[in-house]
Amino acid sequence: MMQFKKTIAKGVGTLLQSPIIANLAGDGLAKAGSVLKGHFTFSAFEIAGAFQESYDEALAGVSAGLGADSKYAWFKKLTQSNLSSEFSTQIKSHYFKSFAEQRNISNSDQLRHDLLGNFEVLSKPIFQDDNRSPFDESELAYFVGNQHTGTITGLILEQVGSLNETLAAFLAHDELLGNAVLFFFREKIRKDNRVEASLAALQREGLWADVSDIKQAPAQQQLSETQ
Repeated sequence: MMQFKKTIAKGVGTLLQSPIIANLAGDGLAKAGSVLKGHFTFSAFEIAGAFQESYDEALAGVSAGLGADSKYAWFKKLTQSNLSSEFSTQIKSHYFKSFAEQRNISNSDQLRHDLLGNFEVLSKPIFQDDNRSPFDESELAYFVGNQHTGTITGLILEQVGSLNETLAAFLAHDELLGNAVLFFFREKIRKDNRVEASLAALQREGLWADVSDIKQAPAQQQLSETQ
């Protein structure tokens, strides 16, 4: 559960943090938590659901990019949206190619086969929280001010448990898995009116500096640009 709390903090942080928010401390964080309480009324249950759906989309995109098809039973269980289909084209051209070069692997077909052969262990629910109450002020302040140094990939893989070393290394390569999950998470949750209302409230209080159009900013980002 603690690892998931850290993951929540990372995910919510991608939505709410800016240079000013990141530098808040003490009373500033408490004020941010108070402002958010009236607008960012998500529960741990909702965030867990959004993370799980984003994780499934990320796995679908990664595995499709590696060439998975219906012969893999686990692949049929993964959601394949238009967004994950678009994302999958980046896997071979960016992540897979540079990973193979880094490891001096010349047989790319064998590498893909080995990665996909160990993929099934990933396709299980790992994000779960039954708490349907909105986050309280202290939790929201923690999410905004969280400076945890671990990566999203690392936090996720800790929840997955035992995993083939090569596959784990591939998913950690250039923070692939973490970038993918956060990409889909942002796209999923940013559309909720509570996110827009939260950022507007923080901005009114001088606690959030980014004045770009929050409806448009993340939508056009390519995953590779999040690194």
